[in-house]
Amino acid sequence: MAKIDAFFKLMHDQGASDLHLISGSQPILRVHGDMERVKYKALENDELKAMLYEIAPENKIKVFEETGDVDFAYEIPNLARYRANYFQQKWGVGAVFREIPSTILTAEQLGLPKVITKLSMLHKGMVLVTGPTGSGKSTPPLRPCWTTSTKTRKAISLPLKIRLNLFIKAKAVL
Repeated sequence: MAKIDAFFKLMHDQGASDLHLISGSQPILRVHGDMERVKYKALENDELKAMLYEIAPENKIKVFEETGDVDFAYEIPNLARYRANYFQQKWGVGAVFREIPSTILTAEQLGLPKVITKLSMLHKGMVLVTGPTGSGKSTPPLRPCWTTSTKTRKAISLPLKIRLNLFIKAKAVL
């Protein structure tokens, strides 16, 4: 078992969607949208790097060392799968992990309003789901709607990632 797996188990048990590991900081979990520090010491750069390299495929470590950024998936059998992003920053290495649930709950199990499910069943037009990074556009609670929709009819889901950079001159704030 990799040393970092203990953080993944904690993440899973707490119902966290993300785990943030940054050199010089305590680990942070995103639980229901709130960032919560884990009661653990601040991670030193070399210690964190060793933990991260322990689970990364060799070819991904090479890419990370060459570019300072890499994405890959990591799985703990019988627990969950994780989307990983390693990055290099001024103070050392960092990583963010997103838990990918192994089962998709239905809209009913999530208690979503029926109108959300109805949107996914429209026969004409296009439904756009927008929001900032990490807001859950492609993850629960919306995934059950699209899964239901594709089970009952032919539908196309196109995940489009469009980055908009808006520069607005502040008038009332700094």
